[in-house]
Amino acid sequence: MRDLISRYSDEDLGELVLPKSKGTIAYGRVELNQQAPLLAQLDRISAPVQRTNPEPMEKLGQDYGFICYQTRISGPRERQELVVQEVCDRALVFVDGQFQGVLERGNTELSVSFAVPPEGAELLILVENMGRINYGPYLKDPKGITEGCDMAFNFYMIGRFIVCH
Repeated sequence: MRDLISRYSDEDLGELVLPKSKGTIAYGRVELNQQAPLLAQLDRISAPVQRTNPEPMEKLGQDYGFICYQTRISGPRERQELVVQEVCDRALVFVDGQFQGVLERGNTELSVSFAVPPEGAELLILVENMGRINYGPYLKDPKGITEGCDMAFNFYMIGRFIVCH
């Protein structure tokens, strides 16, 4: 790299002097003996807000990480596909705390379907921001659920979300 810069620079770059290495330190064995389920910690690690429809991270002042959308769906409803318009980038879908599947931007082969019992069900969608596309038509690259979601067959619009960010 220095050779390339020197070809186009009028100034002498001088001798390359690197800082002295700090070396490494042995910290010993670290035992991790406790764990906490992520979804059970949402009230401790997030700032929930209520929204009529899902909003992307940027509208909530968040630029990276995860965002969680929660709502209650009335029942009963037969098994239907969950339609999430424009999830960015990867969503894990849970119904009543049970993992249902994954949705990803650009992967139309992935889908999640579930039935809703008569008493209704809690829908939780945890969306991961997997980085930014910083060129071309994707220069503006919002994250989270950027449009809306519904149940496919009956066009039941899902609304009244609690968003944990």
